[in-house]
Amino acid sequence: MPHFFGLSSDHRVHVLEEIYQLIRHLGVGYEECRRMPIRYRRWFIDRIVEDFNKKKKQREKDVITQDTGPTVNLMGTDKRSFS
Repeated sequence: MPHFFGLSSDHRVHVLEEIYQLIRHLGVGYEECRRMPIRYRRWFIDRIVEDFNKKKKQREKDVITQDTGPTVNLMGTDKRSFS
């Protein structure tokens, strides 16, 4: 039988997951998260995800740079002018 008042167990788990992420990554207290308007809580979650995605892309870029190593001129020519 569905509850008329209160959250379903599925929704409750979702809300608790959001609160957990805010506590873990932002250091926000549990009660502060509970009182936070839903749109703000979701904004913070989206912002955390965006930051993680930026860091992931930067790490991938750094790995590619490390794999290719510095560019080496094998022809022995130097760009300095010899006048």
